[in-house]
Amino acid sequence: MSSERQLLDEFQRIFGQGPEYEIAQQLLSFLARNADTTYINLQLVRQLTPGGHAGDRDSAIVRTLQFLCGDAVHVLEVGFELFDDEEHAHKLSKDEVRVALEANVNPLTGERDPDIRRRVAMYFAPTVEVMTFLADKSSPPGAQA
Repeated sequence: MSSERQLLDEFQRIFGQGPEYEIAQQLLSFLARNADTTYINLQLVRQLTPGGHAGDRDSAIVRTLQFLCGDAVHVLEVGFELFDDEEHAHKLSKDEVRVALEANVNPLTGERDPDIRRRVAMYFAPTVEVMTFLADKSSPPGAQA
């Protein structure tokens, strides 16, 4: 796992000091302050992004999230969930999502659901490596993990 500084340097090399760099910086800073975070959605990243609350920076946010999910840095992993009629979230595997969207079938009920695309949502979670890195970083010197 690269250090936060190394990740930001790589980000700057690829994207310059533009909005993607700023978004990555804000997100990594948030994760460092909130090491127990397990769920990141677009709305949270918008809130962390200066000027992002109105959706004006969604393209830059998506590019940033894609990079952070990539094999080169593997900071975030993608997850999926399905919201039922009571708006409760149910985690789905990638295969369940693929089948649900291809066949328009609700994986919870097995019934045809023409609105399934509106019920499936993507989210992001810090990888185990990032959580370990952040936990180690927040430990006082000499502390045993």
